Amino acid sequence: MDAQYRVALLTVVVTLCHSVVGVAQTEPPSIAFTGRGDGIAAQAVREQLITFARLRGLGMRDLADSSIDSDTSRADELAKAIAHYAAFRYSAAIEVLDSLEATAAADGAVGFSRRELADLFVYRAMSKAETGASQEARDDLVRAASVYPSYQLDEARFRPSLRAAFERARASVIAGAAALTTFGFATGCIVHVDGARVAVDSQIQLRPGRHYLRARCAGFEPFASVLTLEAGTHHVAPTLVSLPNPRIRAIGAAQTDAAQTGGAKLLWVNGSRFVDGRFDI
Repeated sequence: MDAQYRVALLTVVVTLCHSVVGVAQTEPPSIAFTGRGDGIAAQAVREQLITFARLRGLGMRDLADSSIDSDTSRADELAKAIAHYAAFRYSAAIEVLDSLEATAAADGAVGFSRRELADLFVYRAMSKAETGASQEARDDLVRAASVYPSYQLDEARFRPSLRAAFERARASVIAGAAALTTFGFATGCIVHVDGARVAVDSQIQLRPGRHYLRARCAGFEPFASVLTLEAGTHHVAPTLVSLPNPRIRAIGAAQTDAAQTGGAKLLWVNGSRFVDGRFDI
């Protein structure tokens, strides 16, 4: 097969809703996407289908759990916490940041970039320092440096003593030996560590400390965990939980649409050719 061809193993369900005698059609036809296969190719197909559905006035059901990698509310909440800090409302800032960190620990930091994850710990550290919790502040500065060692504090936003405290924390993190980490996820899985996508088939260098891992693999439940790593070599190979058969899930969604619209026909289209950014059905 020519190198330009890539495989995007997936199943598309097109629900062709039609009017029944005496029953008005209240919903447009819809496309249900289950997204099995390589993550990058499947994402490209998903985007094409969304565009197609929009142009044709069709409904779109995305059953591929794509929401694991996006959550704009995190950025909004982080901005709110930073505004609290800037307005000297340190307790309010800590409350928002505590909630964000707890959520990041539960879902592997969905919606955060490395910079934003470091921002979370830096602003919580600075807020705690202002309230007298100096040891907790130092711990958060170390966490910020661990997830993003090249982080730089804004000179216009933080006073010199706070910047110096962060530089000491960062120096201590950088001076230590690295945590060399490999992962036991299958090729095609989408894996993020501390908000940054990483290759599943190569060793990555992390700093010792807490790191936020999430993975999405076709046919399995999204995985998320907090890794606490020491200096040395680590291999992370979690056990994933299988999803129900995608065909069954898609049929269930189509049957729900049919019940709402008075009937449906199902057309299954199995595709495998992905050429020059286009998926041929």
